[in-house]
Amino acid sequence: MNKFIMAAASLLYFFSVALHGVAASPGTDLGQLQPCDETFLLKARSGELCRPAGSFFDVYVFMSEEAEKTARPPVLYLLGGPGSLAVPQTKRFAALAEKTQRVILVPAVADGLLHLDCKSDGASDAVWGIAAKAEEAIVYGRKQQAAKLDACLSRVREALDNGSFDPPGTLITAGQLYGLREKLGIQGWHLFAESYGARVSLALATLDRTGTLSQTLDSPETPWVDGFWHAGRNFFNALKELSSYCRSHFYCPAKRGRLERDLLRGIAQQNAATAAPVALKNIITGQIAAYAKPTREQLLISSFHALRTPARAAILPYIGSSPENMRERFGLLLDQLLFPGDGLNTGMHHLIRCSELPMAIWYRALEDDRLEYPEMAPFLSYLAWRQQYACNAIAVTPPEAFQMPDLPRVPSLVLSGELDPVTPPSVVETAFRGSSSYFIRRYRALGHVTHAQKECVMEDVLFFWESPSSPPKRSACSSDDLALRFYSPVVVR
Repeated sequence: MNKFIMAAASLLYFFSVALHGVAASPGTDLGQLQPCDETFLLKARSGELCRPAGSFFDVYVFMSEEAEKTARPPVLYLLGGPGSLAVPQTKRFAALAEKTQRVILVPAVADGLLHLDCKSDGASDAVWGIAAKAEEAIVYGRKQQAAKLDACLSRVREALDNGSFDPPGTLITAGQLYGLREKLGIQGWHLFAESYGARVSLALATLDRTGTLSQTLDSPETPWVDGFWHAGRNFFNALKELSSYCRSHFYCPAKRGRLERDLLRGIAQQNAATAAPVALKNIITGQIAAYAKPTREQLLISSFHALRTPARAAILPYIGSSPENMRERFGLLLDQLLFPGDGLNTGMHHLIRCSELPMAIWYRALEDDRLEYPEMAPFLSYLAWRQQYACNAIAVTPPEAFQMPDLPRVPSLVLSGELDPVTPPSVVETAFRGSSSYFIRRYRALGHVTHAQKECVMEDVLFFWESPSSPPKRSACSSDDLALRFYSPVVVR
């Protein structure tokens, strides 16, 4: 397996570079771009970019001004998505470098494929027909979403048909990162990966076991486990976990209810066509910013995504505790429509998913979940529709199966949040069961990508980096650190 991955990654990498060359990350002046070598790392300032030889992407370097650059082994941070952009997150990485007192290297893979991105021409995902006035809000259905997807993915299809670039992929990325460590003069580094990035980390650690001191996999994507595909079941279980947590806390608004029942039933009774528009409110000021007419599937999508972060998950009990006011209260979650995500390269996201994941397995799992959880049907059918539409739009036929990757025997810390509906702990534990090198730490009341949600999680990671072979048995997170602060409106008298 190891030889196969190394050979495949190397062939894909060199073939791609030989045919099509490279592309610059945004704002990069190719005439001034520095190569990624030992001289660059010794002289670099935080936030600067370098270009690995023959690569299509640049690498950011972040570091603390006070820390000695060679005092501790650096960290290679692998983003998720697939398709997460590095540029919108540079402040977060700079803060991470300050906190860890280490050099943080971030490959800007998605940023180097801007010809696959849809933000520049307004063809990104829509914001569900929001308007400044209630009477101007519209029901934003699949017809409108299909038009947006067409505008975006037609460019990807055209580029594929023209042969103007080779499709990016997990093995290609790992192959291009292989050798970067030695070029920078680094004896060993720690790999840190979030979500999809875990797949790149596993492939890279397999290629470079001697230089990989450890890997930290935060909310890893594990498509070789059957439970990974059951979005409906994972959503339901996350709501059930939140209900269990809620019942043990006095200030939870839905203490006597069951969110996995009450919230889903309440959403099933909504009708976007006949209901009044929802006022999107700023959760801090309570002021109305815009209006929308969300459908049932959009309310379910918002609830699913709310579970990914504790601050938003803490709003769900307030919404679910009052069926008669549920639609109005959803305005506290739908404020996300005011700030549409600019952190994802949509074309790259769908291209990798369609070319690497066995979507037929996912569609069958979603249909099974739809029968088991009928109140989730609008959400589950939407997931299948959108993914199938995207794969058809770029004319990519997904594979029939996903081969389990090699799990390299390097010290590995796996982080998982118990409210995570995307990569739940039960699935993560199944993925790494029997692998003694993989230490799993679960966090109650946290969601997807845990280290970005609580500082104490990063403390666990720092302890691990200091002694990867013997991670501490106890977490730095106390029960108070992980406690949800349930939302309840303050009445000013």
